[in-house]
Amino acid sequence: MPSFYIKQKIFSLVDNYVVYDQQGNEVFRVAGRFFSIPKKLDIFSQATNQLLYTLQWKIFRLLPTFTLLDGFGNQVALIRKRFSLLRPVIDIESHFGEFTLEGEIFAHQFQLIQNGFVKASIAKKWFSLGDAYELDIQASENIEFYVALLISIDQAIHEQKNSHHS
Repeated sequence: MPSFYIKQKIFSLVDNYVVYDQQGNEVFRVAGRFFSIPKKLDIFSQATNQLLYTLQWKIFRLLPTFTLLDGFGNQVALIRKRFSLLRPVIDIESHFGEFTLEGEIFAHQFQLIQNGFVKASIAKKWFSLGDAYELDIQASENIEFYVALLISIDQAIHEQKNSHHS
């Protein structure tokens, strides 16, 4: 079961993340775009610098909604935060099937579920400068896709919190 560690850079004008493997090697990097409408994050392979995915916000939505585009600009997933009172729930329609991401009340533990089976577990660190996550993936395929979903989860939770403070 592959594990990854995601760390958000805190001293940056846009959202930036580095994704590490179990040995501490940088595997992916996520870079936000400055002054992009709609807001976008690009996910790159660290080894090849190839654009793997772009996470793009859908504007004028009551709840956070994103599209995930592959490196060629084709939509591969629609990610929507569902209204729920106590814990975050996110629905994902993708080329890899339909998923539900369920979080616990404090939004620090998540499970990505497909057809009743847990495909990935996500744990947000409680005490960290910037957001830090651990991602455990049950399968060995579509790893980049699962990493992209983790980034969308972080963005959906932040988007919801920021809209309540406005």
